[in-house]
Amino acid sequence: MTGDLELFNENCADGYKNTTDKVSWKVVGQRAHFQGSVEPEDWGRNFSVLPVPYRIRGVWVWVSLGMLWAWLRIRKQVLAMDAQEAVAYSGGGPVGALWSAETGLPAVAFGCPNFMYKPSAKALALFEACRFVDAPFDVVTVLPPWGSRGHRIYDLPMIHVEKPDWCPPMLWVTGHSSDEYRQRLA
Repeated sequence: MTGDLELFNENCADGYKNTTDKVSWKVVGQRAHFQGSVEPEDWGRNFSVLPVPYRIRGVWVWVSLGMLWAWLRIRKQVLAMDAQEAVAYSGGGPVGALWSAETGLPAVAFGCPNFMYKPSAKALALFEACRFVDAPFDVVTVLPPWGSRGHRIYDLPMIHVEKPDWCPPMLWVTGHSSDEYRQRLA
């Protein structure tokens, strides 16, 4: 079985396909990957947090508009692939979680923002196969403040981590740096 650090590194590696509006995904073997925010278009979707209804396997779920829009842009292509699990990071997390909810297959989402609005017990049950892994104090995982995620949320250990020289201080203080995740996963 692949460990979380290996999954995270595979997710952060190159090889993503982009739609014309920069929704990024790839399939490696039987694993679907959803990339975190890189392009300006990603940030536009990240801030589109208006809750909208979406029906998954007969259950209505209120999800953020930007994340749903990203999912719908690649849904047909990704569901047609032979993926048996998914891995996602940051802004790709909600997309990976939606993939998991629609397929019922396992996913892990690292540093995933909140993307559901007042989910019912039935809605939360759709996300049972998705595990959310957070670094301590990661600001992205508590935004937007009105939102929520599934309930399989795991916090990475509170160990000392070193800021790499290349990492801007403003990124490091968010707790959302990929280097912080790698150090805590090691």
